[in-house]
Amino acid sequence: MSPISAKGSTIFKSKVLPIALIIFSLSLFGGLTWLVDNVTSGEADPEHMTTPPKSHTLLLVDQTDKLNRRCCIILKSLLEKLPKKIGVGEAVSIFSIYKDSDITITPLLYARNPGKKANEFIENVRHKQQVFQKEFLTPLQQSSNKTIGRAESPSSPILETINNVAGWHKFTPDIPKRKIIIYSDLLQNSVHCSDYNYSKVVHPSATGCPELCDLSNVEVEVYYILRKRKKHLQTPEHRQEWIDRFIKANATTVRFHDVM
Repeated sequence: MSPISAKGSTIFKSKVLPIALIIFSLSLFGGLTWLVDNVTSGEADPEHMTTPPKSHTLLLVDQTDKLNRRCCIILKSLLEKLPKKIGVGEAVSIFSIYKDSDITITPLLYARNPGKKANEFIENVRHKQQVFQKEFLTPLQQSSNKTIGRAESPSSPILETINNVAGWHKFTPDIPKRKIIIYSDLLQNSVHCSDYNYSKVVHPSATGCPELCDLSNVEVEVYYILRKRKKHLQTPEHRQEWIDRFIKANATTVRFHDVM
């Protein structure tokens, strides 16, 4: 090698190569910083927001009659346990049965679990946990006030409300796994029909109770509130009638829990 070419090679190694390495390192650091702060910051990605959730658990709380202290405690416990049962990418919603829920329904809560675990090498751990707390955990923890606070109602359109929530656009059959949890005494009293012998709510031209809509791919779990003064109405036959309704509607499973 000539003296000139050897000298040029030495200059390249001592000056140009270190500069190139510095530029490469800065670019790599900047790229990783952008990735952490923007791509995986813990916010729900577009696919998470537009695709159906992996599963959807819907809690339907009967607010047409006052709950005693024990029923309130059990309901609060149920709400506190809900977050632990909703996995990442899964959804939960809460509705109430009230005097107009046969006409219109509005969720007291709808949330999807964005997840709180993060890869500390490529994700902003603190921000992801903040999103989980703000968008999922806190709303669920605060929902007990909404489910217990509504005034009592002369009517109780349970069948109609179940049909309304089952047909809700965010509770569609394309969701792989669906579940409806009903917290109610199941004493129907609407314009269509009533479990009470003398009801002023039923319309004179009513033709009977409506059928439940299709509940295929839906698990049904009922927290059956037993009322001391309604024993003559809440008979074994009454319970079986509701079980038969859910089975006829193609519910995947039907489970009852007595609440006293």
